[in-house]
Amino acid sequence: MATASLIAEAQSVSQSKDTTQFTETYAVTGLVNPDDRVKLYEALSATGLPPLGAAHPALAAALCVGRNVGVFGVSTATVECSFEVPTRDSDNPLLDTTGVARFSASTINEQTSTDKDGVRMTISWSGFLNKLYPGSSDTATFKAWNDVVEADVNRPQWSFELSRRETNLIAMANLCATHIGTVNATSWGTAFPIAPRSALCLAIDVEVVNDGELRAVYQFGYNPENYDYIATARIDNRIPEDVAPGNGIETFRIYPESDFNLLPVELV
Repeated sequence: MATASLIAEAQSVSQSKDTTQFTETYAVTGLVNPDDRVKLYEALSATGLPPLGAAHPALAAALCVGRNVGVFGVSTATVECSFEVPTRDSDNPLLDTTGVARFSASTINEQTSTDKDGVRMTISWSGFLNKLYPGSSDTATFKAWNDVVEADVNRPQWSFELSRRETNLIAMANLCATHIGTVNATSWGTAFPIAPRSALCLAIDVEVVNDGELRAVYQFGYNPENYDYIATARIDNRIPEDVAPGNGIETFRIYPESDFNLLPVELV
């Protein structure tokens, strides 16, 4: 059986904005297949050689990302193993509580009966019926009319996702069952606190990226005015002019709530 042992530790390190990389060399002995092509594969399968995706024995944040068979003889070979410490790369997020963040913003069309300052928009008219109904000869009857104006408006809609490495699939399943489809019951986060019921957990996607290691992407919607639903009374297809909270306007909490501070991620 072929075995591998470390013969040259990292002599230099290279770093970019995304990763820190270094290479170590292993000696492989006990190769037995006479076919050189098979011998190359046999060298990569040697006992003691770090598998792809494995953590470095002395630096857990460094993962084995490549292996290259170098000079080999009748029963021996050398293998160079490349290790990489990810920084802010989305495919290899850091092992921390913040992970990698992505934001997006768009607009959503909705109807409103208030202006930019929250004041009810009303319109009024007064005059004689002959001005209201063309052809009418009634110049004596006076009519006053008022109505609430409704307009289409594009409101900002934010979403963001946080990704990080995870290791416990059962814990991730519990997080999904607890938080997906809920809003934050209390203020969430410290560096960038999000007010209660202003973040909605849309999805938690989990995929296996290495042996025993998971990559989780937490997706959220964000509404700075919160996700409560405000209902306005409409009578005879009209909104009364004097509606106010408690009299024609009611606020409802339509999303279940959970404690987002129990999630392993937050905005920073």
